[in-house]
Amino acid sequence: MPPERSPGFLRHMMSFHLTGAALSGTGQLLVVDSLVLGFRFWIEKLIFVTQDTLVGAGGVQTFNLRKGGVAGTVIATVAPTIAANAVMGTVLADSLVAGTEDGAGRFLDADALTIERAAGGTAFSAGSAELYVLLREKAQGR
Repeated sequence: MPPERSPGFLRHMMSFHLTGAALSGTGQLLVVDSLVLGFRFWIEKLIFVTQDTLVGAGGVQTFNLRKGGVAGTVIATVAPTIAANAVMGTVLADSLVAGTEDGAGRFLDADALTIERAAGGTAFSAGSAELYVLLREKAQGR
């Protein structure tokens, strides 16, 4: 891996579209399973944005971003609800787990990133959303 150098940090946004099975069930579902990006980075935010109005009977889901596989350390969580996300364009920012900002939230070259819909909750019967991961890395010299 090349050494880190100036200028400061670079930020990247990864996007994952959620529809159908990703929103309608109540069992655990892997949105991304053990993605290795191959460079060092830190997680800054996990953001859920409603694209098509979410519908359901009081639905709530929890999405976790983990370092490692499905049993890895939870770095960030978003929990959209029908009440809070019934309008298209609604933004729900994450809650980073305390202490992970520079510790567990720092990924090395070979670390895997996993996003899961946690088991439980109440299913949404319709709608779609984007799940964004904001990460930062230091510029790397070659």
